[in-house]
Amino acid sequence: MKADVTSLRLTRGQIFLAQLTLLALVAMTFSTFNGSNVSSKHREILDAAEVSSESIIFAQREALVYIVEIDQWIAGRLPRETLESTRALLAKRLNAFDSSGTPISGLVNPLFLQNLKAADAVIQKSPQGFLPIQMRGTIKEQMTPIVENIGNFAAELVISFQKSIDAKLILVTVERGKITTRNQFLRYLFLLMILILLFWVGTTFSARYKYIQDSIKGQVDELALSRTGLEAAQGLVNELRILDEEKNEFISNINHELRTPLTSIIGYLGLVSDLTDERSSPQTAKFLKIVDRNVSLLLELVENMLTISKLDIQASPKTYDRVVLDEVIADAIFILQPSLDAAEISVHFAVDNSVNDWSIAGIKAQISQVFVNLLENSLKFSPRNSNVNIGISTILDANGAKFARVSVVDQGMGIPAEDLKRLFDRFFRSENAVIGQIPGTGLGLAIVKKIVEQHGGRVKIESEINSGTTVHIELPVFVSRTDQLVLERRLPVLEKAIASMTNAPIDQLQIVAHEMGGAISFYTFESEGEELVNFSHWLAVSPDLTEEEIANKRDQLLLSLRTSLLKIELGLSS
Repeated sequence: MKADVTSLRLTRGQIFLAQLTLLALVAMTFSTFNGSNVSSKHREILDAAEVSSESIIFAQREALVYIVEIDQWIAGRLPRETLESTRALLAKRLNAFDSSGTPISGLVNPLFLQNLKAADAVIQKSPQGFLPIQMRGTIKEQMTPIVENIGNFAAELVISFQKSIDAKLILVTVERGKITTRNQFLRYLFLLMILILLFWVGTTFSARYKYIQDSIKGQVDELALSRTGLEAAQGLVNELRILDEEKNEFISNINHELRTPLTSIIGYLGLVSDLTDERSSPQTAKFLKIVDRNVSLLLELVENMLTISKLDIQASPKTYDRVVLDEVIADAIFILQPSLDAAEISVHFAVDNSVNDWSIAGIKAQISQVFVNLLENSLKFSPRNSNVNIGISTILDANGAKFARVSVVDQGMGIPAEDLKRLFDRFFRSENAVIGQIPGTGLGLAIVKKIVEQHGGRVKIESEINSGTTVHIELPVFVSRTDQLVLERRLPVLEKAIASMTNAPIDQLQIVAHEMGGAISFYTFESEGEELVNFSHWLAVSPDLTEEEIANKRDQLLLSLRTSLLKIELGLSS
């Protein structure tokens, strides 16, 4: 006997409750995954805060060492060269980037940098070597308030950073509490609704127990299968999460196990160097400088490895901020100015005044790192009393998109032609750099290329031995929403113009050519639009033309338009 199928149907109320239960399940699942993502973000924030705190402490320590050596210099116990070496190390610390990609110089009080600059100005006016006795009183009077300000601002670094960390911890605690409360509420709501639904369905179908039992068994099997699939998916998610955590832990271990002792070694080397009389122990002083240079190189290698590792795992964001390119370049020059002055290298930065805005689309900290790396390369490979020229220009690609091109030109030793194609390989160094024993890690240009390509840009290098090197960085200009729409519709508008001119009757060509010429000119096809307008004018002033003459002229025009279209599709300039 067949079961009465209609009696087994859910009522409208039961169907509605089942839908609500399903929505509650979806909401609970989404909330759980969202809570996991938020927890991962919180962990990243705290990890970044830990790394940032170390960088702040290093910068503070170097600042305190610097003001101590200023006092020793004023007292005539240190030569100016040692003071400038310590200032260069402090500049490098301020230029270091924390795990979030923010330079330490961007975290300090701007008055701290102003006082450093004021101290640099006083030191630059003093003679080389030890400070003469007759100048010490004047210099001390000038430097005392500056040194006090530097010390005060250095002392504020850790305090202000601790306050920001406390604020972050409070926000993390509050947000996690909200997430936990929400998840608990959704679990109870889901359980309550599922219990009500089961009870309601069980009561309604009590008259047909066997049918309901079979139906429930089928549903249980399906739920078990779904649960197995969910457990497998959850297991995969957990494995990926564990791998990600292990990777983050590995990077953190590198940071603690390598960077911290290396920094400590550099600090103690500085103290040993201060205690070593270069005049009485020149050999010892020479060895200490060699050790210091190599330890600094090793620290640079660790920091570059951490930087490029972060770039490898970070996906390019869908949208970028507006970054003022000329300001970023000027800041990079300022950060490296002490090192440039010590090497007697002049940087000439020329900006085209006809362009009011040099904004690009990008991440400011990463763009800053690009130009700091390039300037450091110019500094290492250029001779004394040479120039580094930096210029900015604009170019258009095949699709009409505007790029800002920055050219960094030095007068250094140049790069062999056979090494140019490998310059961006990680850890690769050109043959003449190795032979000349110029320190480096072989990661600077790899980091530059990675950052530029993640920003949708390009890097090109031109070089000749003993004639210097030119590096071209091309980055997309910041595009407004209106300009973006113009670029997106540029190609379809040209295709429409070609189709309209192809299909238009001979007697309608004048009107169509005039309309299409104005349309494509608006979408940056100026020369093509002018050809269409000229064709329309030619038809208007020549009423006695034959159809064959008009068709031949139209075909020539269509050939020109199709050529422009083909160039765009092939990635050539239009």
